[in-house]
Amino acid sequence: MTKISVIIPSYNHEKYISEAINSVLNQTFQDFEILIGDDGSTDNTVLVAQTFNDTRIKIFPFQKNQGATVMHNFLIKESKGEFISLVNSDDVYYNNKLEKQIEYLYKNPQIHALFSYADAIDEYSELIKPNHPFFEPKICKYDKYKWLNLLFTEGNQFIHPSVLMRRDSVINVGLYDERLAQLPDYQLWVRFILKYELDVLPEKLIKYRFRANNANASNADRPEVFNRL
Repeated sequence: MTKISVIIPSYNHEKYISEAINSVLNQTFQDFEILIGDDGSTDNTVLVAQTFNDTRIKIFPFQKNQGATVMHNFLIKESKGEFISLVNSDDVYYNNKLEKQIEYLYKNPQIHALFSYADAIDEYSELIKPNHPFFEPKICKYDKYKWLNLLFTEGNQFIHPSVLMRRDSVINVGLYDERLAQLPDYQLWVRFILKYELDVLPEKLIKYRFRANNANASNADRPEVFNRL
């Protein structure tokens, strides 16, 4: 069995997806498959992804945009790995990301999902310091009641593309709710905590991209995002 299935949901990220894919291919831990699901991009995202010649890469181009939650669930169902790792097609892994996390999960079998801290980067992959709660985490060793209290009082503290989770566990809690355009990961973590233990490595293992002009899908300061929240 492949140890890790890295899923990459993509949509109109021709400018960034090469960097995302290369950051997986350059991992110090190499027992993985890469599943790229393109959600009906209207640019050259799929063509760029197809330039990579690696048998571990599988590309699933959707003809019609169906939304991020549908794509996430599709890729998880298609995956063959014991663990699921996520990277958005505009984000980047540090090269020891998978090694650090899988080592921790093997040593701590009671933990079913493991997150990390993150650096922030701009459109040009330069490090930045945004005013965002993700980058001032209040994470420590919590039991499930304290985790839930933190989520409900402080909001989502977990950096979605930093997660490495056991495949069977995320399937058992019901995957992502496809009705949600906003905060589907937040709702998944609430359900996850009720059934399993999770943890956060206090190390920066990914680079989370902030795009110009509020172009991020999930955290942009736009009216439609506010209304969904």
